[in-house]
Amino acid sequence: MNESHLNYIINHAKIGDTLFVNDIIVKDEMNQVFKLKYFKLTIKK
Repeated sequence: MNESHLNYIINHAKIGDTLFVNDIIVKDEMNQVFKLKYFKLTIKK
């Protein structure tokens, strides 16, 4: 997710909105790679 995508989400999300992100690849500070099929986030506050 690049910075413009993140800014759009931050500026347009409302309480009750749900964000679905698919096929996630994350690298931690030790260069370990983790893969997720999906991530679901619901805005609560």
